[in-house]
Amino acid sequence: MSSKYWFKARRSKFDLGRPANWKGWVVLISFVFLFVILIQLVATWVMAGFYPAASGMWLFALLFVLIGIFIRICNQFSPDNGES
Repeated sequence: MSSKYWFKARRSKFDLGRPANWKGWVVLISFVFLFVILIQLVATWVMAGFYPAASGMWLFALLFVLIGIFIRICNQFSPDNGES
């Protein structure tokens, strides 16, 4: 497999994020780190009684944007099933 791919080829629809080189590992670890931070902020917002409502909605929006960016990177830097 060429070094231009950051992730290994997907075997199924939900198989994504398996790093193939150091760039893939950097993306995966960064995603997990940011995901955990956002989840902790959402949990703090929930424990505070959902107050203020606007901050929680922004946190959920950022969480979904982060997940979307990760999936986009995985799709862009993974080989097609025929190339592996």
